[in-house]
Amino acid sequence: MANQTDSGSISPTMPVILSACRTPITDSYKGSLASVDVRDLAALVVTESIRRAGIDANLVDDVILGEVLQGGGCIARYAAIAAGLPADTPGLSMNRQCASGLSAVSAAAASIAAGMDEVVVAGGAENMTQSPLTYRKAPYPYGAPELFISPSHPDTADAPNMNMVVTVGENTARELGITRQQVDQWAWDSHRKAVAAIAEGRFVEEIVPVSVPGMGGAVSVIDTDEHPRANSTLEKLGSLRVLSGWPDGVVTAGNSSPLNDGAAALVVASAGRAQQEGIEPLARIRSWAAAGV
Repeated sequence: MANQTDSGSISPTMPVILSACRTPITDSYKGSLASVDVRDLAALVVTESIRRAGIDANLVDDVILGEVLQGGGCIARYAAIAAGLPADTPGLSMNRQCASGLSAVSAAAASIAAGMDEVVVAGGAENMTQSPLTYRKAPYPYGAPELFISPSHPDTADAPNMNMVVTVGENTARELGITRQQVDQWAWDSHRKAVAAIAEGRFVEEIVPVSVPGMGGAVSVIDTDEHPRANSTLEKLGSLRVLSGWPDGVVTAGNSSPLNDGAAALVVASAGRAQQEGIEPLARIRSWAAAGV
């Protein structure tokens, strides 16, 4: 990748980050963002990332967003238009499962490094609460449609489609000798750190508040992450049932990644364009990689 010139100076096509923002992250089904359309979450962070970057919206070459459970259409194109970008701004929606958002960022960086684009908004959005259900047509006339979950990979014993995260987690724990106690300790530490960071206001600057309409015309402003548990304890985590049912299992609902609703976006630009616009980058994107599990 062209990160630097032979003289050591930064290449004009070096991808740099000009801004970044996100909504609060809330629990699916019972969280405060459960009723907010994923397209609205995406449009909100795309709009705010451009504003924070201080760059002319007409300079945005593309919008690339990751979304795992897509229901048709192109969320990136929708967000671009909803954010007020010119009508000829394209949009690209990506799906690499849990890595979809970061893959959108790497795709933006690759396009910029190749000299194809100069300014790209990239990120991801997901509303697991409202994730679409897919029905497969019956293979005969007048047959009833069948609920169908599209598999992300061929079904195997090591990575079954219906509980892949649990099985892969258990296999990894066995391979590396990770105990239930270690996993629970890690989860508890994560909750404690997140709760402390929220209390200290460490996330305030990066969060874009979301206005959520309620009953009788009331509007709630959601500006805080909701999943971290202040009342979590090692004893509570240790009492939870192992999801795999394995006698020596380690993966539980308490030490696993939850289902959430939210969105995030950043503006990636070439170093040359950032210099022309007089914008100081937050960071450089030097390299990236992806691997299947």
